Amino acid sequence: MRYYMKGVLGNIKNMRMDNSMMLTVEIAESWMKNSDSIDLNQFTQLTESAALMLSEAEKSTWLELNRPINLSYSVAELLCQYQKSWLQLNGLSDLSDAVARQLARHGGCGLGLCGLITLSRTVAGSLSQFDGALFLDGVSSLLDEVAEIISLHKGNLFLN
Repeated sequence: MRYYMKGVLGNIKNMRMDNSMMLTVEIAESWMKNSDSIDLNQFTQLTESAALMLSEAEKSTWLELNRPINLSYSVAELLCQYQKSWLQLNGLSDLSDAVARQLARHGGCGLGLCGLITLSRTVAGSLSQFDGALFLDGVSSLLDEVAEIISLHKGNLFLN
């Protein structure tokens, strides 16, 4: 069951019974018209159609989804198509190998994954393939083997 409520700025938000906030295609459309009108950081879920719309944004702006979200492979595949600027997914606390491989394909200048606190060998290997600045500020310690793998990253790398 879903409840709809008016947002602070007059935009419709989809609030589910579990208090998660769904970013829908209608909300993505409003954001594309005026990125200052909606703070995407309030959403914890997004539909594939909303991810596709966001990935096609013509603006050169940061695409920020910094709340904890459940990022499926298909949504990650769509979001990594956003080529204009930074993609920030700092609410992710865990990353599957498949999603990491997709995010490494992001063609923008930066990828923020500051919610991650650990990296597996395979996730580090995938993320090391990303060409832009990689922000992993939540990672405070790494196994030597994982540190060696992530050090293969050719762009700027930011760790805690």
